[in-house]
Amino acid sequence: QLAGGGGSHTVVGNTVSGSEGGIKIHNSYQNTVSGNVCYAVGRGLWLLEGADYNVLNGNVIWNASGYGIDLLTSPAVKYCIFSNNLFKLSTATTAIGIRMSSAGANYNRFIGNAFWGGTTTQTGAYIVASNNYNIFEGNDFDSTNFGTLVSDAGTGNVFTRNRGYVTENGGYTLFT
Repeated sequence: QLAGGGGSHTVVGNTVSGSEGGIKIHNSYQNTVSGNVCYAVGRGLWLLEGADYNVLNGNVIWNASGYGIDLLTSPAVKYCIFSNNLFKLSTATTAIGIRMSSAGANYNRFIGNAFWGGTTTQTGAYIVASNNYNIFEGNDFDSTNFGTLVSDAGTGNVFTRNRGYVTENGGYTLFT
């Protein structure tokens, strides 16, 4: 867990298993988190307020029962890059690849991530509550029942060259 002010930390090559949160960042900024493995966790990469300008690259989240990436609380996370992470969601009915459920998760980039779900009601990405100007590019939302759900997500979100289903319900979002 990176918490409590300050930043510019590097978290590389760790293994986390059997916990609620795999890697949690709270009030810590400009960190690099890469090459870590989280197994049988509730949340894989869990970012709370003040976790801005972080780079999360090349992590493996295996058998997450809740969320692969969870951007939670308001004000939410801004200006982070999530790239080339691999997420295997469990067969739990609430498993979600990317959850942005609080207002203000703005200007984040999700590039080249892969999400695999089980056989129940998993969602690749769940974006609600006025989250704006996020870019989702080249992600693979494979084997998830509901792909990407965008509901009242705010404005200026861009989805391009992703694989998987998309359901849009409100807000302005560009799908290409």
